[in-house]
Amino acid sequence: MLRYLVGRTVWAGMLVVGITFVMYVLFFLAPGNGLALSGAFAREASLTDAGSNQADTSSRPLTEYVEFLGYLVRGDLGTSWVTGDSVTWLIGQAVPATASLVLGGFLLWMTVALLVGVRSAMRPRGPTDRLGNAFVLFGMSAHPLWLGLLLAWLFGFVVGWLPIQGYCDLLRPNAGSECGG
Repeated sequence: MLRYLVGRTVWAGMLVVGITFVMYVLFFLAPGNGLALSGAFAREASLTDAGSNQADTSSRPLTEYVEFLGYLVRGDLGTSWVTGDSVTWLIGQAVPATASLVLGGFLLWMTVALLVGVRSAMRPRGPTDRLGNAFVLFGMSAHPLWLGLLLAWLFGFVVGWLPIQGYCDLLRPNAGSECGG
């Protein structure tokens, strides 16, 4: 078990390095101002140092990539160009909503899967089993984004059971808001 976990961790690390390297090469080779493109991976201090000398930025791409990996390992993802906030902080703000969405989807899908599985097992090769298999095959084959839009339309517009937009924190709802009462 430990060997499996170590192997998967090493593989995940290699995958992150590979993906970031491919993205870096794509940004570096893209047409346009080399300083602006390399700035996607460079720190602000190196951009201001190299601001007057563009050849300096484009002549050290491997060093810049290694510096980027160092910041990535330390968890410093830089500053957002749009808001000016730390990217790490912005991701941290989105984690609770994302985790609740994933957990809610997992619990809903497992509940439906167990009910369909138990019902199908009660009468193998019967009409309920065949309908359950078709339902599961459709659920596995459908693209998650398309399925999410279809379910939002169905339960939001057609049936009217759920809101179409917004997020309501069930653990800490805001007082005075629609979900906080």
